[in-house]
Amino acid sequence: MPFYLAMMGLNALRRDVPFDTLREVARGTTDDEVAELLASHGRPRVMGAWLASGRTQRLEAALLEAWRPR
Repeated sequence: MPFYLAMMGLNALRRDVPFDTLREVARGTTDDEVAELLASHGRPRVMGAWLASGRTQRLEAALLEAWRPR
């Protein structure tokens, strides 16, 4: 099972979040790539939110836009 499936919906509340894998993936992404994920829908947007952790100051506008009611 891909690591990100354990982090969808409320799964993260019931399972151990694979922080080591998440940290490794986050190190391999740029702010622009994370902003693109945040501009997507569904799983990509959720993963963008996870990957934005620690980058919130640089990605504040993208985060706010991603979760704006449509």
